[in-house]
Amino acid sequence: MSTTARLSADPLSVVQQLSLARNRESFARDLEQLAVDCLGQGQARFFRFRSEVGMLMRPWESQSGIPLGEETLPGRVALYLELTLDRRGLPVPGLATSGPVNVGIPVMLYGALVGVLVVVGLPHDPDRPTAEALFHLGRAAGVAWELIRRTEDQVAYAQRVEDLLVGASESLTPGRRGHTMRVARLATELATLMDLSAQSRNLIWRSALYHDVGKLVLAGQLESDVEKGHPAAGAEFLRSGRVLRELAPIVEAHHERYDGSGFPHGRKSDEVPIEAWVLALAEHLAEEPQSWNDVEGFLHRHEDRHHPAVADALGGVLVSGRLGEILG
Repeated sequence: MSTTARLSADPLSVVQQLSLARNRESFARDLEQLAVDCLGQGQARFFRFRSEVGMLMRPWESQSGIPLGEETLPGRVALYLELTLDRRGLPVPGLATSGPVNVGIPVMLYGALVGVLVVVGLPHDPDRPTAEALFHLGRAAGVAWELIRRTEDQVAYAQRVEDLLVGASESLTPGRRGHTMRVARLATELATLMDLSAQSRNLIWRSALYHDVGKLVLAGQLESDVEKGHPAAGAEFLRSGRVLRELAPIVEAHHERYDGSGFPHGRKSDEVPIEAWVLALAEHLAEEPQSWNDVEGFLHRHEDRHHPAVADALGGVLVSGRLGEILG
């Protein structure tokens, strides 16, 4: 099915396709390519509308833009909110016209302007089916843009919350600045040498970032109670939200020991997921800077505490000569 036919017959599939974009910039590129495919030729450019400043600009720009008005093709379309055929050669910033006809398409969502998509360099007017397909493209693009915008905002918010939680948990113990990232880097390196899956490596990295969040939950209690109780408290905190729930078993078990002498549950061997054993060794070594120059001695002293495969991987990190860089 041609792009034109698909836009008219199944605009939802176009929304889904555009919504797969990684960010606003890739969304703009995908939308521009769809418009060119629909028309069969030309060059395309998408400008978002920033209502707070009343300007049109590229999705990744924030400094300069195009005012609404008739001096440019995007400005004219934004002013009248209509699909426009331009035969006068109104300028389009960043594009040079190479044909007698240009097309401007408003991108709308619930009757509000999201942006303007323009295609320049067409040899003739689009026929009726193509014009209708462009209309559907403008509506589908508006929905997809909103989905991507919300996703980006959620990711940015989650990153901010994560940064605050990491900083707050480290602030509870003087001298621990940088501890969380040292644990995360070392745990991920161990997982890589163990040839764990990308999914496991991702779980380990994220769990390392949150492994001490239970100390925030228990802040104000006796230090000994915080130390013993923070794995379970952190796991309970993570289970309370859908997004972080999958990290809870790893965080809960990161102070268990391979021989069963750890806490909070005294689990051992295969009773603990391998990701937790990786995190356990990474945090233990990161907490003992006096052992960084004698890792072999560290492993010998704690042979019963850690999973043998993870201990072997730490030996591999030592041989690689990267341990100082990772823990530094």
